[in-house]
Amino acid sequence: MTDSTTVLHMFSPRRDGMDRINDIRDAVARALEARGFDNRKFIGELRAGQRDDGPYMIGALACATLAKIDIIAE
Repeated sequence: MTDSTTVLHMFSPRRDGMDRINDIRDAVARALEARGFDNRKFIGELRAGQRDDGPYMIGALACATLAKIDIIAE
């Protein structure tokens, strides 16, 4: 089994330092809020980077990486 640090390293998008990951965290939090998810503690932890090893962030990071690959390929 792969630990979360390894997974995050594999899918970690780069831009200017941590700006890109913060954008992704915020996008995931906003998407959950838009769908009616109202657990404020969880949303706060997500935005603070304390939930980076969860399924929402791992999926979002994988999608961001695939989107980056598609852009580079064009």
